[in-house]
Amino acid sequence: MGINNIDGNTETTGDDPLLLILTALFILFMIITVGTIGYRIFGRIAWIDAFHNASMVLTSTSLVDPINKYNGKIFSSFYNLLTGIFVLVIVGVIIRRSLVESGISTPNNIKTQSCCNCNNNCNNNCN
Repeated sequence: MGINNIDGNTETTGDDPLLLILTALFILFMIITVGTIGYRIFGRIAWIDAFHNASMVLTSTSLVDPINKYNGKIFSSFYNLLTGIFVLVIVGVIIRRSLVESGISTPNNIKTQSCCNCNNNCNNNCN
């Protein structure tokens, strides 16, 4: 069973929750690892402090240990931006799947509504 995208292609719903959980944990592990190594190398702070900073940034709170090195500040800026974007994308995917699977909204309904709002003067047929 799949969800139809706006372009008509079928998207898998991820029927195996264990696979989804393992994938999410792997992605989370990779992001924390990159952050920890980056803070360790560029920020020149201890491993535990680097891990703590990477974890706090990923949860959208703040840095715990200040970064005083120029390279560390550049890394920290990019890491903050990328983890923020990552969190927004994941939340968007979760909300989209929840709305589509609950029947509240489907991509096809959105397409049909925009077509019907133009008084049937578009290439697609309104249902």
